Amino acid sequence: MNIHNNEPVFPPALLSRYSEITGWSSAITPLQAPDLDRFYGLRPIAGCWRPLTWRDRPVPFPSVDPSQFQRSASVTHKLLAEAGKLVGHVAANPAFARQLMTSAQSGNHGEVDRLIKSTGVKAAIHTGYTPDGIHFDIPSSEEGNCCKLELTLRWGKAYP
Repeated sequence: MNIHNNEPVFPPALLSRYSEITGWSSAITPLQAPDLDRFYGLRPIAGCWRPLTWRDRPVPFPSVDPSQFQRSASVTHKLLAEAGKLVGHVAANPAFARQLMTSAQSGNHGEVDRLIKSTGVKAAIHTGYTPDGIHFDIPSSEEGNCCKLELTLRWGKAYP
């Protein structure tokens, strides 16, 4: 039904075709004919009709098995410990932080990697730098690549 004037929102041609198929009268309202979209692939939206899309159909999810999720959480916990070593060293040692920033801003990848390893981090850390900060990617070393930790530290203002 049209919300504004209580008139049926079914197009006349569609009503006559629907009444031929189902035997219902042509004075059908949407509340009386809820399965019209099943026959024609149409759905009423705010007083008009639109075709059904993939968003209108429910997507079946696989059954829940938390074992992989728990394994990922366990590995991520180890990655967080590794990241904590690195961040703790940067926070506690201003000389180290200055050296890391200088090496990263000059594009000296080897020195940045050496400085990161000197913190005691055992995980493989991929680094990227911009004029306003440094980005660390710490992938899992487990087979199956279950998770990855991404960490960004800023040392300057972000550009819009």
